[in-house]
Amino acid sequence: MVFYLLQEGEEGYDPEQTHGLVCAIKDQSSGIQWYNGSNIRTGAIGIAVGTGSDNTNAIISEQGAIETEYAAGLAKA
Repeated sequence: MVFYLLQEGEEGYDPEQTHGLVCAIKDQSSGIQWYNGSNIRTGAIGIAVGTGSDNTNAIISEQGAIETEYAAGLAKA
C-alpha cells in the first residue's frame, strides 16, 4: 500500500517516474517484541519521512542478524 509519494527535492525523486513509500497491508506485529535479546540504545534516531530504513538498519546492526523475532528484523524481512 502506497502511503507517501516522493516530492521534488526529496532523495530518490525522479520527475519522469512516480515513486513513493509503501507499508504492509496487514498487521504483522501480533506478539512481536521490540528488541532482539538486549534492550539497548541503537542510534535509531531518524524522525523524518524516509529515515525508517536507516533506523531499521541501525537497530539490526546493534541487535543482530535479520530475523522475524523482533520488530526491526520483521520490518526488514
